[in-house]
Amino acid sequence: MKNEFEVDSPVEIVYILRELIRTRELLTVSFNQGRDSMTTLLLHADHDRDSLVFDGSGDKAVNRAIVAASRVGFSGSLRGAKVAFLASGARETSYRGSPALDARFPASVRRFQNRESFRVRTATASCTLPVPGRGYITVPVNEVSLGGTLVMLDYAADVFHLGQTIDCQLKLGEAGAVRCRLEVRGFKRIGRMLGMGCRFVGLSRGDEAMIARFVSQQERDAIAKGGFR
Repeated sequence: MKNEFEVDSPVEIVYILRELIRTRELLTVSFNQGRDSMTTLLLHADHDRDSLVFDGSGDKAVNRAIVAASRVGFSGSLRGAKVAFLASGARETSYRGSPALDARFPASVRRFQNRESFRVRTATASCTLPVPGRGYITVPVNEVSLGGTLVMLDYAADVFHLGQTIDCQLKLGEAGAVRCRLEVRGFKRIGRMLGMGCRFVGLSRGDEAMIARFVSQQERDAIAKGGFR
């Protein structure tokens, strides 16, 4: 199942574009109303200067066609998720002494991803859920993705069973809290704890957007600490 998520925060857009630059992901640039395309690399992204610099073609006629286009479309992938965005106002320029093209900074970026992708480890999330015989308790969360979460338990697996749905509250650190329903999908032992893998069921678009922002922030924090996985 695919999920489409549109990012319109300049800070998040810069993060995505710079990750594409850092990982040297090849992108397809479409122009002439999608009838023509070429492969490129992003070279520089600067929101303050309204600039997105990318590699041009060795064919000057192709570069002129891109400059003449009212807007161009970029598509590619980042860590297994497809990304796509539009940019306008392309012009010929140079970057670090080499010919390049420069377009206006995109207003938004769309990500199309498997719901289980972009899973991150976290020490800042927790889950409050009902446990038979113990009432509502709050337990740590080991992983979060747009598709689900890995809840850490300190008791036997027979408390819950595969396919069971649980109404709970997921606290995402400073990002806020989401009331959601989880479906139990599996168990795995992690040290002395039991990890219960769950899938989100029926998330609202607002809750999904909050989780996506949390996952993106966790990714940025991990990269800053040199610990991205």
